[in-house]
Amino acid sequence: MRASHVVAIAVVSLFVAVGSARADRFRPVPDGAGLELRVVGYDGGVNGQLTVELRNPGTAPVRFVAEGMYFVPRGDADVAPQRLGAVGLVKVVGDREAVHRRGVDVPPGVVARVQLEVFCIDSERDSPTSSTRFVMAGKRMPVALGAAITADARKAVKAHGGIDNAAGRQAVQRAVWTARELRWFALQGDGRQEVTLRRGGK
Repeated sequence: MRASHVVAIAVVSLFVAVGSARADRFRPVPDGAGLELRVVGYDGGVNGQLTVELRNPGTAPVRFVAEGMYFVPRGDADVAPQRLGAVGLVKVVGDREAVHRRGVDVPPGVVARVQLEVFCIDSERDSPTSSTRFVMAGKRMPVALGAAITADARKAVKAHGGIDNAAGRQAVQRAVWTARELRWFALQGDGRQEVTLRRGGK
């Protein structure tokens, strides 16, 4: 990351506390080298942007990569809407270039606000809304699933000229659902429907 991007993150950290009263508490990022994360809010339906805050309590910069991360709606898993899986694209709130990145460097002592591009991973469930509250899963997806979602999403984005258009988002969503359906690993927040599907039921 160029120095200007580190500065942008540092500047963001000065005002991220504003409007965060309803944010989740900070939790350790799975395989995140000491980084902590809390969910601020979701803007979307079957897919959209999840705003989170990253905190680096350490003494050295830490790179944040979203691949394999997913987020679970609060409440009863048997009736909850779809979970959200990150496809690896991250945008720093306040970055003047406003571009998606595969990762961001969080300087020590900084709280950075970023947006994750997220897509529903449970095609058999209802879609979430912007009022759905999510919590970060305690572990990342199994590597085979997380890597497949990232790779397939990247191909879909390239084929449709980006993720900031309807065709691109629809293609990525299809790719995410397909990757998930081909790899029925147990995940945090599974309900009766996922247990039935993993067992081959209808």
